[in-house]
Parts: sequence; C-alpha cells; structure tokens
Amino acid sequence: MNSISTFPSVVEQNKKVVIEFYERMFGERDLSVADELISEDYVQHNNVFIPPRRDGFKKYFTRYFKTFPDTGTRIKRVCGEGEYVFLYADHWAANRLYRVNYKVIDIYRVRNGVLVEHWDTIEGIGFFSKFMYLIKSLLRL
Repeated sequence: MNSISTFPSVVEQNKKVVIEFYERMFGERDLSVADELISEDYVQHNNVFIPPRRDGFKKYFTRYFKTFPDTGTRIKRVCGEGEYVFLYADHWAANRLYRVNYKVIDIYRVRNGVLVEHWDTIEGIGFFSKFMYLIKSLLRL
C-alpha cells in the first residue's frame, strides 16, 4: 500500500480557505463570507482602517462597498506555511468620481478552517492611487 496520503495537507486546505474567502469577499462582494470564514475574535493587525474583530471587518466593508460600487481583485500568487497563508493580489475600487488601483500582500493565519489573524501591506498603483491612499491615511489620524 502506498504510504503517501491522498488527503490535502493542512497548508493546502488553509490556502483553499483563503482563496475562497478572497474570491467571494473581494471578487463577488459577498459579505456573508465573513460570517462563515472569519473568527468572531478575528485580529486585524492593520487596524488603521479596519476596526478589530469580525464585526469591525463587516462594518468597514459595508461602508467600503457603498463608497465604491465597482470593486474587484485578481489574485496573483498564494503561498502557505503551517497556519499562515500569504496572498498577493491586484485590487481596484471605483465610484462615479474616481478609480484607485492598488496591490496588496495579505497574510492570514488560519485555524480550524477560519481566518483568525490578518496582516497586510498596500501600495497604490500610479500617482492618483498613491495620493488617495495618503489622504485616506491622514484623515484616519
């Protein structure tokens, strides 16, 4: 009998959780995925914009999706190690007045099939996107 398991590794399962979350949340704008795949006591390490816990996440993105009725993402790369999944993606957000483009590296810690912690770095693409991100950051202070 072959000793190699046909079951996906924990890392592969964690990557699938993050990809499902990302595609539904940022691709389809499906906030219900937060109730399914984010822990109630979710730790948001970049809390400059997003308040802590699952409720803070949902509150922020409810407002974000109203501000930007046209948003999307394209996942470029997903890597994993243990409980951690690293994802690199392009994003855009637009309303009637302007469009911003940015790239993101997200790091999620996944435990028992749900997201429990998150870190990120965001970089605007192009002058206007960088300028708008700077303004948003200053208004948050």
